[in-house]
Amino acid sequence: MPKKSDTSLQNLNLCEEEVAALRLWTGPMHQQYAKNYRDKAQHFNHGEQIHVENADKYTTTLHAINSGITKLARIWKLPANRRVFRGYRKMKMKENALQMDCFGCKGGVDCSVLATTVDYDVALTYSGPGSFILEIDVGQVDRGADVSWLSQFPHEKEILFTALSNLEFINDALWHTTNRGVIATYSARISSNLRSRTLEEFKSMRKSLFQDMSKNLRKEIEHNLREAPMVMPTADPGGIKAGAIEDFEKLLSRLRKLDEGEFNNDEKYKRLLTEAIDGKGHTLSKVSIFLESLAAGFGEDALVRIRDAPLESFSSRAKVLALQTGIVGFPWSAIVEERSVDIDLGVWDGSAILEKAREHVVAALGSNSNIRSVMVRGVRLDFSDGWDTKFLNWQENEAVNALPATVAVLLW
Repeated sequence: MPKKSDTSLQNLNLCEEEVAALRLWTGPMHQQYAKNYRDKAQHFNHGEQIHVENADKYTTTLHAINSGITKLARIWKLPANRRVFRGYRKMKMKENALQMDCFGCKGGVDCSVLATTVDYDVALTYSGPGSFILEIDVGQVDRGADVSWLSQFPHEKEILFTALSNLEFINDALWHTTNRGVIATYSARISSNLRSRTLEEFKSMRKSLFQDMSKNLRKEIEHNLREAPMVMPTADPGGIKAGAIEDFEKLLSRLRKLDEGEFNNDEKYKRLLTEAIDGKGHTLSKVSIFLESLAAGFGEDALVRIRDAPLESFSSRAKVLALQTGIVGFPWSAIVEERSVDIDLGVWDGSAILEKAREHVVAALGSNSNIRSVMVRGVRLDFSDGWDTKFLNWQENEAVNALPATVAVLLW
């Protein structure tokens, strides 16, 4: 029997809530807790919505009990006969539990925590004439929790099994004459509910889901890069693929280190999910933009800017244009999103606009069908009337209004 001072017990990280809940179970409250377990299961089996008015559901307490059992079961030393016992008073075994199903098995799931004892005589005190006792085989995997050290009735040598454990009956009843009358004994084999979670696991469920999702996002990126038409399966020009994936891993690493509480807050969890999913898109965009720029003959400076830029820099077309051109003071967002912007060329240093760029603008104005209008010296010239390029006097830095994205791209 474990002592409270045992090192093995201390290493289980039992919290005060679990100890308190287990001690409550060992007293009169276990009847109410067991009823709640089974009531919920009864509603579930009949497809009913679980709703109990004016009644305590003890939801947190029930979780704490199951969590404590799960932890304590790890250090339970099996009895020499590898059996535990449970007595039932004024009860008979249900016939359907003893009927063999289509798979050749008989038994069922106990929806409540299963309380047993290693002492047959204790089980006998819970039975009586016309009642029965279960002899339950246990094993290396199917283990219970010894709660004697915290029990209100330590002499009962109580062993608890998690809720929703399965009992398989392996023979018919054997009748015994005892000092409490003739009692039926059924042998059973237990399969513990190995999916029962601890309180810590419940708290970390969202974080675990996030971590699983992040692994899938990484795999999706690698798959998309292999299948992308512009990406060669083996070549990695400029190390862009490896670098982008490394940036994504850094993003995920930062998010994974956050406290569980961040994931259990709805608004924060939504933001974290969005950040990770957007990060995948930004990673793929970074590789795509780099390869497109490389194919378009962009200079080394532009390619280095793109390669070294953080993933967030690929969250919008405007930011990408700033990377490709190297000009961050230009109102790219207004041009891309609003397709209209007021620009005073007088604030620009004439040396920042190459002569070749000027020629591109002049050549494009008369041929690009996406250009709608431009304001020069306060006079609007519609596309349907054609363009007179002599109005665009770059040397005098005339103001241009409603400059669409097409022209902005052609500026550089």
